[in-house]
Amino acid sequence: MKGVLLSTFVALYVNSIKMSFYPLFLERAGVSVPRIGVLLSVIGVASLAVRVLLPAALRRWDPGRVLVWSMWASVVPITLTPWLGAYWALAVAAALIGLGYGVNPPVTVQLMALHTEPAERGLAMGLRVTSNRLAQVAQPLVFGALISTVGMAMAFPASGVLLGGLTLWAGSEASRMSLPAVEPP
Repeated sequence: MKGVLLSTFVALYVNSIKMSFYPLFLERAGVSVPRIGVLLSVIGVASLAVRVLLPAALRRWDPGRVLVWSMWASVVPITLTPWLGAYWALAVAAALIGLGYGVNPPVTVQLMALHTEPAERGLAMGLRVTSNRLAQVAQPLVFGALISTVGMAMAFPASGVLLGGLTLWAGSEASRMSLPAVEPP
């Protein structure tokens, strides 16, 4: 269950960056407001589109593995954002962020349902929501502190180090919850 809660924290932390400091950084980097809107839309569309492919991915790989890979799909591009100068590179990164974020809610709910007793599912979902809120409270505090310490551009990779560490931890925890891949019928 720790891996699921960590993945939820990471996903919401990245999402909070996307909704606050990401557009601010892009504007300061010279990206026009309409283009920033397109990048945010790419993230949103990708987070929905991945759910079409998700059932096939879950038939091929166990949910824990899919969850960890989705975390990396969000963490790596948000970490690299300051070094992605070309708009097309920002668009690819935005798509990856969206793909990673879109996988998290259905897979975390599935893993929690599979690995908790029916009587404990309410508590498990409550813990998941608590992890969500913790990320939403911690992200502006941590990111803001990083900005005041290392500057806006370096706050992205500095957060990436933190998120990468949490992703590694979640991966080690999720491997304990792994299930064998389900063969398609």
